[in-house]
Amino acid sequence: MSPGMRIRLALICLGVFPGVIAAQRRVDERHPISPDASIRLTLVVPMATVRVIGWDRDTLSITGTIGNDDRFDGGLLASRQGAKFYVESQKAFKEKKPAASKPVSLELRVPARSRLWIKGGGADVDIRDVTGSLDVSIVGGRIRVAGTPREVNAEAMDGNIEIVGTIPWLRAKSAAGAVTLNGGGDDVALSSVSGNVVVDEGSITRGRFETVTGDIRYRGTTPRDGSLTFDSHSGAVELLFSPKAQANFDFTTISGSISNEISSARAIAGKDMRRRELGLTLGGGGARIVARTFKGGITLRPR
Repeated sequence: MSPGMRIRLALICLGVFPGVIAAQRRVDERHPISPDASIRLTLVVPMATVRVIGWDRDTLSITGTIGNDDRFDGGLLASRQGAKFYVESQKAFKEKKPAASKPVSLELRVPARSRLWIKGGGADVDIRDVTGSLDVSIVGGRIRVAGTPREVNAEAMDGNIEIVGTIPWLRAKSAAGAVTLNGGGDDVALSSVSGNVVVDEGSITRGRFETVTGDIRYRGTTPRDGSLTFDSHSGAVELLFSPKAQANFDFTTISGSISNEISSARAIAGKDMRRRELGLTLGGGGARIVARTFKGGITLRPR
């Protein structure tokens, strides 16, 4: 047996696997930081998994693993009011073989009131219990936010976005992925080109929901002074409201259909005879709810 083989066998007997050591290395950093600091993380890697947890400590903790050829760098401002870190994959992009690169997996524990900014290529980002502001942008993968941050801006080129909680100010958009909100907010805008946009439960005061080919489904509520707008080119728009809702509905479609299952009102031809229109009032009126499509159908159903 060669000396190299003996060394490898000895390492395996000790529970140490040389292949794994060569493939990945650990990240373990902890820094004292301001409770409302701005924290930035940039991921220049083919794929990463990032988990962020808000906690009640004035400490930033970053743990996990990166590829052995990846570069991890960054640090804090002297004032401890900000931090900037990044992971850069050098070998994968140089060789143009992202599938062969080692995965990046990080867990960040941040002060709950932090202002967090994350940007990545391929990334699955999961954030919970952060009450500050969030700005997350990825190309592919998934974004999931759970909790009550004061504001969220989430963008994905080819990934799904899921929000669980009540967010005062929320913007979420995807090109090919679905956008889902299980909760509510004061000022909400959700959009997707080909993915579906879904609101399931929760109350939204001012909301705008847009797709091109994806469907829109709204199963929430809105206060009497609320305002909701739904726009789609060829996707179907399905709205579920209580028959006791206090609202004014205004539906318009160019070549689609309008179905009202909540009252006896029926759609009529528009003034130009090209489009179909439906206007109805429930509960004496109140919230303004507008739905418009070019080819997609519009359906109003009771909850």
